[in-house]
Amino acid sequence: MPSKPMNVQSEFADIMQRYQDEEVAQWHKFLILGDYGTGKTYLTQTAPKPVLIHSFDPGGSTTLRDVVATPENDTGIYVVSFESDDPRNPTAYKEWEKTMDQWTKNNWFDSINTFVIDSFSLWSLAMINQLNKQLGRSGGIPALQDYQIIRNNIRDWILRISGLPCHFIMTGHLTLEKDETSGHAETAIDTFKSLRSILPKLFDEIYVTQVTPSSKGPGYKLRTASSGYYKARSRLASNGAIEPLEDPDISAIIEKAKKGGQPSE
Repeated sequence: MPSKPMNVQSEFADIMQRYQDEEVAQWHKFLILGDYGTGKTYLTQTAPKPVLIHSFDPGGSTTLRDVVATPENDTGIYVVSFESDDPRNPTAYKEWEKTMDQWTKNNWFDSINTFVIDSFSLWSLAMINQLNKQLGRSGGIPALQDYQIIRNNIRDWILRISGLPCHFIMTGHLTLEKDETSGHAETAIDTFKSLRSILPKLFDEIYVTQVTPSSKGPGYKLRTASSGYYKARSRLASNGAIEPLEDPDISAIIEKAKKGGQPSE
């Protein structure tokens, strides 16, 4: 069963007080896409703190083990794990819904600056596993008529989370789409086809994590504008502040947008 990073709301409030100088007037919704090993999970720690991460990817939270808050070192990064789930007897999604309902009711999200779901792929799979269990076909695949239920549930949850008083980041994996007529190929979020056009419309910022090899080892970049093969976009870039390729730092990108591209003092 997932353990909560905090026991009482007052502890979150105390932490939030230390980050008041980082308060922003507008909350942003980020969809961070990328292949395995391109730094999606590690990127989430760069968001405005405190950062609360709900981790669904098996072993995903180990990526952040060096930066997660401890009693001795309060880093402002908190992870709740929903990673262990048995498709034949799923519990993760039901526990997650219960947690979200409780924390929303108690206004705990007022005390964080960034909420993260890592990743869409495993979060939605946990949702599908729970639906299959309820319909008496645990361990199987959804029937055709189930996809409308799943699609609506995903849309409703993202809209609900988007209304919380904090930034929202969802990570996701990439798949390749190819136009059979033109032969043109481009990336898209890895989910069933009817959701690929809906999901991007629910987010302000869609970035792609990329790795660029060099003689000094791999370098990590964040693509904020489409390149033809990679689909990305940024509403924060409307004032010219954000480059098509940025360093992987969410807080720095938000700050650049606020300053209109002017260098920090």
